[in-house]
Amino acid sequence: MPAVVLRPSLVLGPGAASSRWLRCLSPWPLIPLLDNRARLQPLHVDDLCAAVLALLRHWPEQPCSLALVGPEAMTQSQLLDRLRAAQGWGAGRYWVLPRPLTTLGVALGERFGWRALNRQTLALARRDNLAAPEPLASTCGHRCLPLEARLHDWPSSADSVHLALQPLLLALLVTIWLGTALACLGPGFDWGLRILAEAGIAGWPARLAVLAGALCDALLGLGLLLSRWRRRALQAQIFLMLGYTALVTWLLPHYWFDPFQGVGKNLVLLPVSLWLLWLQPAYARSRP
Repeated sequence: MPAVVLRPSLVLGPGAASSRWLRCLSPWPLIPLLDNRARLQPLHVDDLCAAVLALLRHWPEQPCSLALVGPEAMTQSQLLDRLRAAQGWGAGRYWVLPRPLTTLGVALGERFGWRALNRQTLALARRDNLAAPEPLASTCGHRCLPLEARLHDWPSSADSVHLALQPLLLALLVTIWLGTALACLGPGFDWGLRILAEAGIAGWPARLAVLAGALCDALLGLGLLLSRWRRRALQAQIFLMLGYTALVTWLLPHYWFDPFQGVGKNLVLLPVSLWLLWLQPAYARSRP
């Protein structure tokens, strides 16, 4: 049997990694883009399946490489507008990230293993990915439908908002933990000593406790950045917040009446952390 290489363009539909990232971006009122000049010809996963079936029915007699592309070339913003329209939203507003910010983001993505932001995704975002659909059509008779014709039950606006909230909440938790660590090592160090003194802890044990707490906070923040450690970091921060809340309630109950609610905010952070933790196994299984 002659070998056939099928080269699909960006495939959209349930379960696709690229679709996940695009759905995550689609709800935002201002959508950041790495580039908005390159064009691509996206197709729906149903067309990918239909093309494979058509090839099985009409297998080429000679080895060949066939591009599988959608009928319309579009930029990233135009693609996102299609997805937004399918979810009942109007055209989006877009912001192409400045080069220094893009460079920083790519460096962080390479360091922490982010699939949506790295050198490969940047290179793909900056070059056209176009091909003619005629060779495939002449070989097996299949032509991809326009994207709008496939976007009926997918994507769902509720699912897209759900996806968009996950990285936002993770970023907020990282900011909280790393910010707390810096505060404890800097201007908040003496404040931490005063709080411990109220609980009857002073001298070198108090200093050691503040430093250990800052180190723990920093490790939790860094753990959330690394996908392979994120689940354990979320578990650790949940237990830490529960323990911290219990100790404050027992030793320093008057902090519950602090106007800034430093302890009461844990009642919000705990369910957020639990929600993110529950998402981790499903997210991990979806990764190839």
